[in-house]
Parts: sequence; C-alpha cells; structure tokens
Amino acid sequence: MEALSAVMPGGGEVTVLPLNVSGGGMCCRWTGALPSGEFPLVMELPTPLTLTARLAWQRALPDGDTLAALHFVSPPEGTAEALEQWLSTMRRNVPRWEDFLPIEVLSGDTSFSAVASDISPKGLQIHHDVPMAEGTPLTVLLPLPDQLLELQVLVRWQKSESDGAVFGVEVLNPTPALERV
Repeated sequence: MEALSAVMPGGGEVTVLPLNVSGGGMCCRWTGALPSGEFPLVMELPTPLTLTARLAWQRALPDGDTLAALHFVSPPEGTAEALEQWLSTMRRNVPRWEDFLPIEVLSGDTSFSAVASDISPKGLQIHHDVPMAEGTPLTVLLPLPDQLLELQVLVRWQKSESDGAVFGVEVLNPTPALERV
C-alpha cells in the first residue's frame, strides 16, 4: 500500500502507511511519535483532507516506528467518500488488494511489514520478499480498528514466488477475534 503524507501539530510532516482504513478511522504504521489526546491531521489524498484524530491504541516497533489505530473525531462531510475514492484507486492499482490484510511481523529484534491472506483461527499465509525457515517463531501484529491482535506463530512451510516468498504459519495462541477478520 502506498504511504500518505500527513501534517502534524506544529507543522511537522510525517509519513503514514495506512493499513486498514474506513470513514471512522484507520490503523497505520507511523514514523515518529504520536501525540496524545485529539490532534489535527491533514491527509494528502488527491484533495487534502483535514481531520481531527484521536489515538485509540499504539505499539512501538523495534525499528522506531509506531503501529497505531486512529479514530476520526466528528469527521467532516465527505470523509468516507474521499477515503473510498482513494481506496478504489488502490484497488485498481493493486489487483486482489482486498484479499490481503497488511500486518507487521516481529522476528527477534527486527520487524517488517508484510501482507496476510487465508486468515483463520488456526493459521494464515504471510507474503513477503524475505523467506523464513520452517520452524521459525514469529510474532504477527494484526492491526484492527478496535484492537491490536498479537499472534504467536510458527512457520510451517514456505514457497518462492516471482515477487518474494509465501510462508504458512500456525497460530500458537488462537483467539476468537480471528474468526471476525
């Protein structure tokens, strides 16, 4: 997914990698610190969109970025439509985009962004450009608007693809929340 530019209080600009987006909020990977409470956010869509956001949850990643969920406070008229237009562009540019869910993967003291598919309470597939050996334990952070699911997984198989690797993982700590994904 392509990154968005966002302007923070005090005029600082940050890069936001939206993971799950709706008219009511978004999960994102954020470079830099997030403010507490409510704060203005200007999303540089084709037409800039000014929103008031409130931090729902956050988690520091080993590389210094932050995984977070933002709720939009009283979004202005047209917010959902503007985000839907941006998302429809993403769908055209990335075939089968909705079949995948962006995730963060922790392996030891490193983290990387990847996408997940075929998610079930027992396992999922991770698509990434770096293969993982069978038996490798990982932590998968699955950002949802209302919560961050932290899954302990074990790599069971992998296969190479033209654009990287796919590896199947078994969820070691199943949760009913996975049934709703």
